[in-house]
Amino acid sequence: MVVASLLIAVGAAVLIIDSIRAYRAFEALRRDGAALSAAINSGDLSSARAIVARLSHDAATAHDATDDPIWALASWTPFIGKDFSALATAADAANALGRSGVPVLLDLENALKSGDLHPQKGRINPAAVAAYAPEVERAAQEIDGPAAQLAEVNPGGLLRPMRSGMSDLKEQVASAQAALDALSSSFQVLPGMLGADGARNYLLLVQNPAEIRSTGGMPGTWALLHADNGKLTLTASDPAGVIKSTHPSTISLNEDETNLFGGGLGADPRDINIDPDFPRVAQIAAAKYQESKGIAVSGVFALDPQGLADIMQGTGPVTLPNQQVLSAQNVVTTMTHSIYMTMTNLEAGAFNSAAAAAVFDALVTGQGSEIQAVRGLVTAVKDHHLLAWSPDPSVARAIGSGPLSGALVGNDGSVPDVGVYLNDAVRGKPDYYLDQSSVATATRCSQGTQTIELTTTLHSTMPSNAASLPPLVVGDGSVVPPGML
Repeated sequence: MVVASLLIAVGAAVLIIDSIRAYRAFEALRRDGAALSAAINSGDLSSARAIVARLSHDAATAHDATDDPIWALASWTPFIGKDFSALATAADAANALGRSGVPVLLDLENALKSGDLHPQKGRINPAAVAAYAPEVERAAQEIDGPAAQLAEVNPGGLLRPMRSGMSDLKEQVASAQAALDALSSSFQVLPGMLGADGARNYLLLVQNPAEIRSTGGMPGTWALLHADNGKLTLTASDPAGVIKSTHPSTISLNEDETNLFGGGLGADPRDINIDPDFPRVAQIAAAKYQESKGIAVSGVFALDPQGLADIMQGTGPVTLPNQQVLSAQNVVTTMTHSIYMTMTNLEAGAFNSAAAAAVFDALVTGQGSEIQAVRGLVTAVKDHHLLAWSPDPSVARAIGSGPLSGALVGNDGSVPDVGVYLNDAVRGKPDYYLDQSSVATATRCSQGTQTIELTTTLHSTMPSNAASLPPLVVGDGSVVPPGML
């Protein structure tokens, strides 16, 4: 009995000491995680690496404190067992992240800033990308298991002092896991996309939201991106009017597409994206481009002026052939409105083509901060200003079904998807003056059926003198009177 009591006392003491060590380590992890995010966002990689060293030490301390038989036994105790179990799960995830995940991300950021992955005279070295692929894949695989277990932890069911810290840690781990998974998939296919095993062509559509379409805006610029052993060039850039329009459509449409959108979906290059499903839009665009130009493409990208503005947060301003300077602050208004106040349609199309080419050139030559430019690309993807499609199954897997794909998700069996898609037929750029918002609210659930109430608000900021504005802005009056949307 005495021996048993002594063992229980020793076990309790060890558990208390481990709990104190684990709690202190998690509080340090919480602080270091916030500091690391701030350092990375500011581009201070030297400070970030010092923080990673502390984070790795704290994560290892937490892991050691929660990785013993006494802690495992405590996880089975009533009432507070889930707290011990949650701390052990979080320790595993933090340890995996500190040991490999975050260091890999920093290595990549440093390589992008000034090392092997930094663009040199319009070229990104495919061999360097391929060399990093195994390291990124290992880091992604190492964090996947612990992150999945941590995702199952409900902070609301833990003791109050642990809830906030656990929520923060879950968010940081989930964010890092998503980044590593996306990078792992991308690094597998990027060398081929860059033309490492043969030249590739890609179609770049520049959408104009001032003439709204379901995927973002009228595809006014059709540019050809050529990739050859890492060398990236825009070899051609044409306004949509140059792409062949065929009536009736030479693109085969299914019955649903014909009933919903009519023949314009595959006939007029300006209307290919009245369908909100970007993978289908991209297929049609690729077919239209090959039909018009005789060039087959390996993929399609779509970008709009706000996406260009996001990229220019890193590249800085660009100067066009006419000596006009575009910046992140003025590019959206210029490309969607200002030029249509003074230019002809052909002049405006040429201007937007030149603007897209100038920003692309700044990006691939490493102008400004490449890290901030990549962050701009990430922002553009997240906010649906940059879309991508490829017929190559491996590339399609890397693109995924998230915001970069622009795909209609449909019914995934758990969460309903509700979308509002607008298409303008005014034949102008009046949607510069359109403010819109939509709110979907679940109002009732009964017998497996959910009722959703959708409210869409459209507000016109068109000036009172709209009738005197150029037809390119407000329309030619053939559809609705000038000034109406």
